[in-house]
Amino acid sequence: MAGLAHDIGKASPRFQEKLRAALKPKSHEGMADRIRHEWVSTRVLETWRAMQKETDAKVSIEQAWNRVQSMEAYPGFLENEDADGFDPYDEDDNPVSIDNPHAAVDAAVLTHHGLMGPQRSKDADGKTNHAPYKPQSQRHVRSKADYPDQGVQLYDHIFEKQALDPKTEKHLRGMLRRVSQLEGQPDADYWRAVTLLSRVALIAADHEVSKRVFSGNTESVALFANTGRDESGASTILNQPLDYHLEHVGKKAQEWVYRLDRLNLPGLHATTRERLQERAGPGRFQWQDQAVDHLEAHRQEGGPWLLLNNAETGAGKTRANLRALEAMTPDHEPMRASLALNLRSLTLQTHDALKNQLHLGEEELACLIGDSFARAAFDDAREFRADNDEDEDETEAGGFDVIGEGVDHEIPEWLEQWAPGAAEARTRTMLGSPLLVSTIDYLIQCGEPGRQGHHVKAFLRVAGSDLVLDEIDSYEPKALVAVLRVVTLAAMMGRKIVASSATLSSPVAQALVTAFAVGARMNAALMENPEGTKSARVSVVDNRLKPETKPLESVESITSWYGARVNRMMGEVLADTPRRRAFIQSVEVEGADTEEERFQIAVGLAVRQLHGFQKWEHPSGKKVSFGLVRVANVPPCVELTRVLNTKPGLYASSYHSMDIKARRAMKEARLDRLFQRGGERDPLADDPELDRIIREAEEDELTFVVVATPVEEIGRDHDFDWAVIEPSSTQSIVQTAGRVNRHRRNVIDRPNIAILDRNRRSLVKGEGEACFIMPGNGYAYPDADKKRHRMRDLLASAPGWEDDVLTLTAAVHFGLDGQKARFAEMDDKAVERTARTGMEVIEGDEGMNMAWLVMAHYRDFQLRDSDSSVTFELAPRDSAQFEAYRLDRETQALLDDHSFKVEPGQRSWLSWGLSEAKEYAERIGMPRQGMQVEVAEAVANGRSGVAFDEIEGGR
Repeated sequence: MAGLAHDIGKASPRFQEKLRAALKPKSHEGMADRIRHEWVSTRVLETWRAMQKETDAKVSIEQAWNRVQSMEAYPGFLENEDADGFDPYDEDDNPVSIDNPHAAVDAAVLTHHGLMGPQRSKDADGKTNHAPYKPQSQRHVRSKADYPDQGVQLYDHIFEKQALDPKTEKHLRGMLRRVSQLEGQPDADYWRAVTLLSRVALIAADHEVSKRVFSGNTESVALFANTGRDESGASTILNQPLDYHLEHVGKKAQEWVYRLDRLNLPGLHATTRERLQERAGPGRFQWQDQAVDHLEAHRQEGGPWLLLNNAETGAGKTRANLRALEAMTPDHEPMRASLALNLRSLTLQTHDALKNQLHLGEEELACLIGDSFARAAFDDAREFRADNDEDEDETEAGGFDVIGEGVDHEIPEWLEQWAPGAAEARTRTMLGSPLLVSTIDYLIQCGEPGRQGHHVKAFLRVAGSDLVLDEIDSYEPKALVAVLRVVTLAAMMGRKIVASSATLSSPVAQALVTAFAVGARMNAALMENPEGTKSARVSVVDNRLKPETKPLESVESITSWYGARVNRMMGEVLADTPRRRAFIQSVEVEGADTEEERFQIAVGLAVRQLHGFQKWEHPSGKKVSFGLVRVANVPPCVELTRVLNTKPGLYASSYHSMDIKARRAMKEARLDRLFQRGGERDPLADDPELDRIIREAEEDELTFVVVATPVEEIGRDHDFDWAVIEPSSTQSIVQTAGRVNRHRRNVIDRPNIAILDRNRRSLVKGEGEACFIMPGNGYAYPDADKKRHRMRDLLASAPGWEDDVLTLTAAVHFGLDGQKARFAEMDDKAVERTARTGMEVIEGDEGMNMAWLVMAHYRDFQLRDSDSSVTFELAPRDSAQFEAYRLDRETQALLDDHSFKVEPGQRSWLSWGLSEAKEYAERIGMPRQGMQVEVAEAVANGRSGVAFDEIEGGR
């Protein structure tokens, strides 16, 4: 029905004049419509429908058009009986739901080119709009003042020259009768699901049909739907008649709904599934066998299924996730999976690990990442890298690169139009590959209906394969909402979902289960199964407790059950021999002239003390230790590195995101090689370069330090002797601690971690500034907690705190038997507060049941921060001197820019100059991209600009 009606509004004089104007060269100025054709289509469609209901006689579209009271008025499905044409809300200020088939049709028609306004929840002055998630018209009906030459008359007087073909109108009337038969279905979940599916089908059909070149005679045609190119490709022509377009889009959309329910895509080979079924046997991976046996026993036909994998670091979660999916998939069903990760390097490592462990060919396994430089650097470092379970890093914005796109993946014939020829090989790979390992940036578009064609392709992937989400609690709350929108649609399509994390906190778990439950309800409604949500299941597995499964009776019952299970797990964790113990490092120090120095001296004192506790004898006979200092931001990271390098016996290097890509890749490859310490020999003792530095040093004791921002904290598979932590949240503390004694797992009797009693911000900012307002996975703590907190007070109630020393485990984050660190409680409140509004939209709460149609929601809750960045490229002005140039994104030209200053730096360990980085970039075939660095626009254009240390990077 939506396909037949979606472009009726193109019959207006305004649109037809625009099509004809497009035939003239350089005629694109002033082409935008004040009232978009989708809005006109919806207004005419609802009027025609109302007129049909009033009489038994046949009412034409032309008659309805002439009766429309106001083209600018809101479509009726947004109104209620008491509302006027511009206020689609009732007296309680709540929007009306899509609660009938006609409203679902109208919603699909109205939004098939884009969602409704407002575009953003805040205006140009930064003030929050009143009711930012209520559907508004500004994206479809523009201001008269901005379009003074486009009066309403240009959208009236339809069919002056030609009416719709009687066959088209007859088809519309027939579809109207069929659709009207569904009016008795009252379920809001049903209509939301139907509308989502209808939009996908309509967008896909419109895309496919519009690409065709009409071959019939158009001499007598007065109403056209679009333009195209002539046979030579040199000229623009009027292409498809409007009747042809409406009929074929309607037919194609109908086919798409059928296809979405019957996706026939290739699965993993039987031999691959047999490898996944191989038993791990006794040892630290035996828990996987128990999980597989449990899941097979609970396997049943159909219905969404959520699995939470809480196994600890080093328990083999990557392979376990796939083994679990295999056990959950009946033998006669194809096994397909999409592994979505937040991190570029982890995506590449996961692809490599699965390829090697399961002996997968490129016809079964594909990898999709957001940065071709990352792939080149990863391939170059492959010979030095061991297989790892975890790694963390942010995926940069930009184009996608597909590993395995040279394979001609098998896809159904009807999908060929979405992947024609070599140019669309990556689309073919993404849709056809049985196993796709990707950064989540691609799949996230499944949950973004305003992305149109990108939404369709991502929706196809999610609808046609099960979903694995790795480290789901690594997302900040607003990004988490974006991820959970994908979870909802996967559950709506009846898929299995595995969420993997060792630190899945209660607020994140509750949000995950909530999103899953919304999708399960929509799935049950679509399947016309009132008991369907009860057939949806939630399972939990880990490496300490027996697996469990519960039916999804309610979100509350599942989250309560999950909390009790985690509590039992923390009891076992705390009973283990301690491997990480922390003390609080005071920031009340002497000898500081400024608060910045106070912070630096406190870090230095902790470094010296931890070195004394954890030093070991190098083959040279000297005493050494290798530690990590975690700081929250890039500028203090670089400045602290410079300061530490002035101290005798200290060798420091920085690791952060604001460095040129080549040098960052070089550091990551070397860190990955040096800090893999689980074998018989320690790479730090055997490395020739380190051996030379140590033997040539004057000191008998040497301390090597990596000063890093959260790029190191959230998962890189490194094993340091000790760490100093500038705290941002309990999660940041636990995650950073996971980089200490990670592989060796030595039993310790003295602390190997120091936690600063205050964060840097609380020291160097004025009295009005608060402490810990930007936690690791939240935006802001509640106002009442914006105080100058001390970690000694915030962690004193944590399980494991005794005699001013904290046994550092995940229990610091989770708590035990009701005992929980106040800092962890603040973390939970921050997550809940920041994600609350986004979750209300996912749930369709009262007052938010139309918000999923509003663009502002997707702008406010997106995966990556949309703040624009500036790319600088470092290039040699002469043989020795490098200077930074701003990169023009469109032309790739280098522009002079004096906001970026390259300053001399001091060489230390783990450091390379710009010339060495340039040689590396050239060697891997990325000579320009490797010398580029992304800088936030506000920083690049700020008063002081960027001071770039030639050795340590941006600050």
